[in-house]
Amino acid sequence: MADSQEVSPASPSQLPERTSLEHEMKSIASGKLPTEEEKEQVEEVLKDLLQILKTSLENPLSWRVSAFGSSVNGCGTRGCDVDVVAYEDLPTGVSASDSKTILRKLKTVLSSPNSMFSVREAVLNARIPILKLQYQKRDVDLSINNTNPLPNTRLLKAYTELDSHVAQLGILVKLWSKSWGLCGAANGYLSSYAFQMMVIYFLQVASTKLPSLQQNSAGDHAFENDEEVNSIVSALLQEQQRSQGLAELLLGFFQFYSQDFRWGTEVVSVRLGRRENSSSDNFKEMRLRKERRLHIEDPFDRPRNLCDVIWGGTEAHLWEGLAAAHGSLQRGKLKDILPTDDSKPWQSRRWGVTGPVAAPALRRWGRASEAGQGHKLPRSRLTQSPVAGKVVEWRGKYGWIISDKEIRHESSLRNGGRIFVSMSDVRGKSSLSVGECCSFHVFADESGLGAEECISSSS
Repeated sequence: MADSQEVSPASPSQLPERTSLEHEMKSIASGKLPTEEEKEQVEEVLKDLLQILKTSLENPLSWRVSAFGSSVNGCGTRGCDVDVVAYEDLPTGVSASDSKTILRKLKTVLSSPNSMFSVREAVLNARIPILKLQYQKRDVDLSINNTNPLPNTRLLKAYTELDSHVAQLGILVKLWSKSWGLCGAANGYLSSYAFQMMVIYFLQVASTKLPSLQQNSAGDHAFENDEEVNSIVSALLQEQQRSQGLAELLLGFFQFYSQDFRWGTEVVSVRLGRRENSSSDNFKEMRLRKERRLHIEDPFDRPRNLCDVIWGGTEAHLWEGLAAAHGSLQRGKLKDILPTDDSKPWQSRRWGVTGPVAAPALRRWGRASEAGQGHKLPRSRLTQSPVAGKVVEWRGKYGWIISDKEIRHESSLRNGGRIFVSMSDVRGKSSLSVGECCSFHVFADESGLGAEECISSSS
């Protein structure tokens, strides 16, 4: 079911020393963008690789090379790796060459003393086999006939050309997520690409009203070639307005995802560019859509839910980080969000992950229970019969539950859609564990929703 709810952007008055913050944020973002020299180097990589392909492989005129990913999509940072795909432009029905065979041959050619490249490693048994190369001290990953990432690259590049805020805000969010230890699929957190989807979606539905390029074109097919994408951007550039500053947008991003986003049901979908829940038929192919969790749709690979990398309590960590960052930025504490010294990451004893969490920010958005008093607040029970849910975080004396069904209440969006539970409200056990299923009644108090008479399924 579609939801037309709109979120008001952050007011300038909410940001202390707005002009100073704006200048500092723009300076940080622009200082992380790839230099013109690095952009030219990517073109040199492609030119030299294509020359090698044409002199080393059969059917030389059929080979093409393209860069994809952060080095060319407009969202990358300075010094990022260059991802390159070499592919064959073949008639319909003609089979492409075996990627491992081609990479083995290229490994020999690229290892020669006269080559501009050096081979660091051959990763041939991965799902996507690659050669890890180096070109003038720049890391390059080469794959064969792996063209699936090209439409995503064209889409992101088009958004950055349509609105410079896409790249600038994306870089600030990426720096925040990495400095706070909230980014990286290997550790159970979202990828940088998923965070970029969150940035674009926020700009579409809650801020600058960035249009959905896939809705304003011939759909996915429009992103199969650069010419058609360029024509789409040119047509929309005249309509796009940029009125908000970067500081307001960063504050609005943290506010949207910590307070207004319907965590557990709403889907981050840059394809649609409007607010809809996972129960919508628009997401009938998306995996995990029936689970009460964060959902981020891949704009081209419809079944892919970019949150499939999240495990353990990392989703709760992410929401808490968003809320704490919102509180810090409201007080003008930019250094809490974007530490300038990358060599000294701040440790958060509260989460057990890297990232600065100022105590005032925690008191601002946290329940009174953070000081041990949450279970004493006046309550109003909302349910007539128990509901089921799953524990997503446990802190020794209290934790958080995600309900299996949507709780319709004005406070349901607070705390990221999670329901607080105190040890004193757990029956038959002294504690709960992450992933544990339970049944409980839901109540509301001044801090949000809570669970009482909570019974674990293992009791």
